[in-house]
Amino acid sequence: MMKKNMALLILSLLSSMPFAFAGVSTSSAPIPPNFHISSSPMDLCRGQINYIPVTVTNVGISPLFNIGGYSLNGPTMQNIQLSIAASKSGYSFGNGTVSAQDLNATNSTEVMLPFFLDANASSVISLGVAINYYFDIFYSDSETRNLTFATQTCGSPLSISVSPLALTTATRQNLSFNFTNNGAYQISNISMKVSASGGDLAWLDGSAPIEIASLAPHTSLIINKSVFVSFNASQFFPLNVSANFYNGTKLGQVYNNIMLLSSGVINLTPSSMTISPVAVSPGGIFSVSFVLTNFGTESATTATVTASQPEGISPFGSNSVFVGTISQGGQVPVTLSFTVSNHTAPGEYEIPIKVDYLNSLRSSLSTEVNNVSINVIGSQQFNSSSHNSSSPVIIRRSAAAGGSTSGGILVPVLAITTIVFFVLYIMERRKKRNVK
Repeated sequence: MMKKNMALLILSLLSSMPFAFAGVSTSSAPIPPNFHISSSPMDLCRGQINYIPVTVTNVGISPLFNIGGYSLNGPTMQNIQLSIAASKSGYSFGNGTVSAQDLNATNSTEVMLPFFLDANASSVISLGVAINYYFDIFYSDSETRNLTFATQTCGSPLSISVSPLALTTATRQNLSFNFTNNGAYQISNISMKVSASGGDLAWLDGSAPIEIASLAPHTSLIINKSVFVSFNASQFFPLNVSANFYNGTKLGQVYNNIMLLSSGVINLTPSSMTISPVAVSPGGIFSVSFVLTNFGTESATTATVTASQPEGISPFGSNSVFVGTISQGGQVPVTLSFTVSNHTAPGEYEIPIKVDYLNSLRSSLSTEVNNVSINVIGSQQFNSSSHNSSSPVIIRRSAAAGGSTSGGILVPVLAITTIVFFVLYIMERRKKRNVK
């Protein structure tokens, strides 16, 4: 019986040993250091590498943790590794990890963390600083502390501009990218990507990045890209330009969000050109008439037709005619009148005519109408030249020009009428005599 009890006691002791060991192991884990991570107030530069000063302070163990009323300083932080945690605003440069010296309690150390901040970063960003370290040789700790920074656009040696800013839909055209090195040192390995959202713009010669090997100080380089703007493109759409480069000491980036404008095609074409009369003598008046048709894809507004007269020919009234809006596919008749000076020498004269108008972007545009030719002849040649012309001749006179339309025609008409009535009267009298 005694042997049996002894065996049970031994088994009981053996079975309790692992639990006793485990409890000792857990209760003997050391308290980790209490530390702070901070940084000096500073603005980070967008589009550049920033070296951020990060300070780690080993505060030590809180006085609440003490033995017999004696405050402990706490363990040393060993093999400290610091890095910038993953961020949407940029990325760590190089290997991204920086080592710091071991820190005894109540001591501090500072390291510089390289971080590339995107050129389109917001004005305030939050960065996570990851820290890994050991304490009491066998124990480790990994944490992430957040720091907040303001950002600003600092001077960049590379500037990029785009022209034109207003494009025409449904046509092939060139976009010119102007690269300028404003700095004092050569920049190299320039690589630029361009994109337009919403399918408003298509790259006809491929959308591969634009590569430039180097650009000397204070020089510029223009590169053209052929594009096609969609027929139904938005009137305003953004062009995103992002370029990376190396300025000899560090990496740089330029980011531009350029707003482009689009408008339709306006094609104003004259037709049915008529000059009346085709030949005019000094002191005479003539007119030019035609139909203006818009064969484009959008309306022309506030259209005005203006003539530039050569010496000896003046506008009869105003030298311009306001025709207003010419819609897509619309037509408007235009008539301009001119007078020939009494001292104008015979010959052929060219009259330039142009149309000024606004497109949907309220941009001022103009179209040249084919020059109009008018033949000025001497007064003694007027009748013969009028009858020999293959085109109808319309003679218009005005009292304002010094003549009377009714006076020039009424006299011969009355004379002919009198002769006709006289002949009829003689014939009637002869008829009556023959009847008797």
